[in-house]
Amino acid sequence: NLLGVAFNGPSSAFAVGQSGVILHWDGTSWSEDPQSISLTQSQLGAVAFAADGEGWAVGANGTILHYDGRRWSIEAPPPTESGENISSVAVAGSEAFAVAGGNLIEHGPGGGWEVLEESLLPSNPKPAPRHLRLVAGLPDGGVIAAGRSIMLVREAAGHSFEYAEQPLSGVAVALAPFREAGGKLRAYVSVAPPVSELSGEVAGFPPGDGELLRQSESGWQDLSRSQYAGNAIAGDGAVKSDPVLAVATDQSGEHAWAAGGYDGTEDAAD
Repeated sequence: NLLGVAFNGPSSAFAVGQSGVILHWDGTSWSEDPQSISLTQSQLGAVAFAADGEGWAVGANGTILHYDGRRWSIEAPPPTESGENISSVAVAGSEAFAVAGGNLIEHGPGGGWEVLEESLLPSNPKPAPRHLRLVAGLPDGGVIAAGRSIMLVREAAGHSFEYAEQPLSGVAVALAPFREAGGKLRAYVSVAPPVSELSGEVAGFPPGDGELLRQSESGWQDLSRSQYAGNAIAGDGAVKSDPVLAVATDQSGEHAWAAGGYDGTEDAAD
């Protein structure tokens, strides 16, 4: 299975997935990268690139792969996050961020990965540890991180993270930032209910739920317009909207694309 894809140029892209697989698109066709599964056999779940083609792929067991425009190499997470699942990575301007073990880390000026300084996070109250799942950025330096009933926003490079103006309920399974006409950083986010009140995980792999929301000045807009039928089709489970598991948008948020799965089976999330 392929779990992440990103462009590193006008006619070049990489996709990553299970067992450390890396595929490359050269503008015409896909082929397996020469370093695929040789650097790691851990699952790779996300990949992101800067405008100059530099990028990172991340995944299970603390895996971070760096792409310098020609070759991939292994990088280490912060010691406190060694062996943790790195669930997301993003490039924002000249900076890179990732979510390791539910915590936000950054690619430091010295070239290594560091836990984000507490002074750059909200202080009243402090974000609960290990609650983040996703991070996404814009070329202008804006960053959004989301997870279990939390969304953090950094409006621009050099700014600190703040809580989103509108609270987020549920677990984020897809995230895409945009900047509205007035310059405010907003997001599309797909949310799913947790397995239990004590768990930050969602049911199923891929998740069986994911309702698409769009942030606006007046609050969250429910784009999925979920209407639960209150009954079930014999042998096929409850009737409800298909989950949105990935979303991408242009920088203005006026145009967006969403992809997902089928939610009408008996083993889908309730």
